[in-house]
Amino acid sequence: MSLEVKNNGATHFRPNFGGVSMSGPKRIPAVQARLDRWAIWVHGSSGGLGGGGSTLGYLMDLAAGRRVGSDDGHGSTVPVDSIECSLTDDAILALPQDLQQAVRAWHLARTGTLEEVARRHGIVKTTLWRRLGQADHRISEWLAKRRFSNK
Repeated sequence: MSLEVKNNGATHFRPNFGGVSMSGPKRIPAVQARLDRWAIWVHGSSGGLGGGGSTLGYLMDLAAGRRVGSDDGHGSTVPVDSIECSLTDDAILALPQDLQQAVRAWHLARTGTLEEVARRHGIVKTTLWRRLGQADHRISEWLAKRRFSNK
């Protein structure tokens, strides 16, 4: 089962495993959200306004009967900080190649389930999920080390 996420008209499916864990370290929600903001920044979806589609905003718009994914100016946005996204980009570049590819494959994909995105990149979904979990932990460590070294 998947949760459909709309991001400025693009459909993306986030995995919902109903409490079933896949092999490897669990994803870190704060890092996932940071990577989602980074993807908006990379795609330039903010249109220079410093924001992009929000899952919660999408669901609220849908519940309110608004046209979701339209350019009617009534969509909800989440702020995208260019400095944060640039640091996230640096953290991704510090990852081993296979983890970089996993992060880019999943977070920059405009459509698809975890299985579809994995298949497009020649791996199985459990491998993609495991690599994403590993990447989250390494990015978290990289950011913590950077904060510590700047004190």
